[in-house]
Amino acid sequence: MPGSCAAVPVGATFASLSCRLASLIDAVRSESRLAKFQAKLLRTAQKAKKRKEAGESACAGGKAKTAKKQLKKVVRQLIQFSHRLRSNNARKNVDQAVREPLATNADQIQGDTRALMGRLECGM
Repeated sequence: MPGSCAAVPVGATFASLSCRLASLIDAVRSESRLAKFQAKLLRTAQKAKKRKEAGESACAGGKAKTAKKQLKKVVRQLIQFSHRLRSNNARKNVDQAVREPLATNADQIQGDTRALMGRLECGM
């Protein structure tokens, strides 16, 4: 999938969200300086990806209401992700150069997820 992600434009689409969540997970997995926060951040990002996939398959099945509920859960996971990185504990223990790009990336994905929720059209 990483090869196919280069051709996907950044935006409020399921394809874009898939690529960006995958790259967020990879970034967390490869960043050893996150120390004790790495496991929880990784779990949260993976949950967001799983919820996005559930929403996408619900939408493909014509279930718009279920898809929106799943996307709302993606937003919640991304809020939690950013909040954990910006907590007092994280600010004291993890360098800002490590924390802030990840949190900003999560915020941008969250914004596009909200935009997708607002204009979601599911059909069979």
